[in-house]
Amino acid sequence: VPFKCGVGLHPSTHIEAFLFGEDEGTMIDAVKIPILIMPAGNDDEKHKPGGAYAESLVKKGGSSIAFPNMTHGWTTRGDLSIEAVRTDAKKALEKAADFLGDNL
Repeated sequence: VPFKCGVGLHPSTHIEAFLFGEDEGTMIDAVKIPILIMPAGNDDEKHKPGGAYAESLVKKGGSSIAFPNMTHGWTTRGDLSIEAVRTDAKKALEKAADFLGDNL
């Protein structure tokens, strides 16, 4: 099944080099579909709006929405008893749903 779009709630593209010995920038440049990434404050600047990887994705219809007050992984393993985490996780999931709705 061909993918039409994708969402990365906490981008971890660096594992391309770590696990597979491949260049992460080459992988990002090879993307052909719209992808939304949502980097946290402590994620690499390349993933944030204006960063090299984010801009590569924008050229393909994708986007980057930064959550500067969150830490990597807040949507999937964050402490939802903390109001700020719960609020931003909800916002991220809403943005993901909107993006998928627009691109599927």
